[in-house]
Amino acid sequence: RVMGQTLSEPVTEKQSSTCQDSRYLVGSSCMQGWRVSMDDSHTQILSLPDDPGTAFFAVYDGHGGANIAEYAGKHLHKFITARPEYHLGNVEEALKQVN
Repeated sequence: RVMGQTLSEPVTEKQSSTCQDSRYLVGSSCMQGWRVSMDDSHTQILSLPDDPGTAFFAVYDGHGGANIAEYAGKHLHKFITARPEYHLGNVEEALKQVN
Protein backbone atom coordinates (compact mmCIF):
# COMPACT_ATOMS: atom_id res chain seq x y z
CA ARG A 1 0.00 0.00 0.00
CA VAL A 2 1.39 3.42 -0.99
CA MET A 3 1.17 6.46 1.30
CA GLY A 4 2.49 9.59 -0.47
CA GLN A 5 6.09 8.98 -1.55
CA THR A 6 6.68 6.18 0.95
CA LEU A 7 5.19 2.80 1.71
CA SER A 8 3.14 2.10 4.82
CA GLU A 9 5.81 -0.43 5.82
CA PRO A 10 9.34 -1.05 4.51
CA VAL A 11 10.33 -3.67 1.97
CA THR A 12 13.14 -5.40 3.87
CA GLU A 13 14.13 -8.07 1.33
CA LYS A 14 17.78 -7.61 0.41
CA GLN A 15 19.65 -8.35 -2.80
CA SER A 16 23.25 -9.10 -1.90
CA SER A 17 26.26 -10.07 -3.97
CA THR A 18 30.00 -10.57 -3.67
CA CYS A 19 32.91 -10.67 -6.05
CA GLN A 20 36.63 -11.13 -5.54
CA ASP A 21 40.01 -11.40 -7.14
CA SER A 22 43.53 -11.59 -5.72
CA ARG A 23 43.33 -7.95 -4.54
CA TYR A 24 39.75 -7.41 -3.38
CA LEU A 25 36.83 -9.12 -1.74
CA VAL A 26 33.80 -6.89 -2.33
CA GLY A 27 30.27 -7.19 -1.07
CA SER A 28 27.12 -5.19 -1.60
CA SER A 29 23.59 -5.32 -0.30
CA CYS A 30 20.58 -3.36 -1.55
CA MET A 31 17.26 -2.84 0.18
CA GLN A 32 14.27 -0.80 -1.01
CA GLY A 33 13.17 0.20 2.48
CA TRP A 34 10.32 2.69 2.76
CA ARG A 35 10.53 3.97 -0.84
CA VAL A 36 7.92 3.15 -3.45
CA SER A 37 10.59 1.67 -5.74
CA MET A 38 14.28 0.84 -5.63
CA ASP A 39 15.97 3.57 -7.64
CA ASP A 40 19.61 3.09 -6.56
CA SER A 41 22.33 1.26 -8.45
CA HIS A 42 25.94 0.28 -7.88
CA THR A 43 29.01 -0.84 -9.81
CA GLN A 44 31.64 -3.38 -8.78
CA ILE A 45 34.39 -3.83 -11.37
CA LEU A 46 37.50 -5.61 -10.14
CA SER A 47 39.51 -4.93 -13.30
CA LEU A 48 38.57 -2.19 -15.77
CA PRO A 49 38.62 -3.41 -19.39
CA ASP A 50 40.64 -0.37 -20.54
CA ASP A 51 42.91 -0.35 -17.46
CA PRO A 52 43.17 -3.89 -16.05
CA GLY A 53 45.22 -2.84 -13.01
CA THR A 54 42.46 -0.55 -11.78
CA ALA A 55 39.23 -1.40 -9.98
CA PHE A 56 36.07 0.74 -9.92
CA PHE A 57 33.42 0.75 -7.20
CA ALA A 58 30.51 3.19 -6.99
CA VAL A 59 27.06 3.68 -5.50
CA TYR A 60 24.47 5.75 -7.37
CA ASP A 61 21.61 7.26 -5.41
CA GLY A 62 18.50 7.23 -7.57
CA HIS A 63 17.40 10.83 -6.95
CA GLY A 64 17.12 11.27 -10.72
CA GLY A 65 15.22 8.01 -11.06
CA ALA A 66 16.13 4.38 -11.55
CA ASN A 67 16.99 4.79 -15.25
CA ILE A 68 19.62 7.44 -14.56
CA ALA A 69 21.19 5.45 -11.72
CA GLU A 70 21.26 2.32 -13.89
CA TYR A 71 22.79 4.25 -16.83
CA ALA A 72 25.48 5.72 -14.57
CA GLY A 73 26.20 2.26 -13.21
CA LYS A 74 26.76 0.86 -16.68
CA HIS A 75 28.66 3.77 -18.26
CA LEU A 76 30.30 6.24 -15.84
CA HIS A 77 33.55 4.28 -15.55
CA LYS A 78 33.86 4.30 -19.36
CA PHE A 79 33.45 8.08 -19.50
CA ILE A 80 36.07 8.54 -16.77
CA THR A 81 38.67 6.27 -18.37
CA ALA A 82 38.13 7.93 -21.77
CA ARG A 83 39.15 11.34 -20.41
CA PRO A 84 42.67 12.55 -21.30
CA GLU A 85 43.17 13.58 -17.67
CA TYR A 86 42.72 9.95 -16.63
CA HIS A 87 45.46 8.82 -19.01
CA LEU A 88 47.76 11.46 -17.54
CA GLY A 89 47.20 9.98 -14.08
CA ASN A 90 44.89 12.74 -12.83
CA VAL A 91 41.82 10.73 -11.85
CA GLU A 92 40.40 13.55 -9.73
CA GLU A 93 40.36 15.94 -12.70
CA ALA A 94 38.95 13.24 -14.98
CA LEU A 95 36.05 12.84 -12.54
CA LYS A 96 35.44 16.59 -12.56
CA GLN A 97 35.50 16.81 -16.36
CA VAL A 98 33.05 13.99 -17.10
CA ASN A 99 29.75 15.41 -18.31
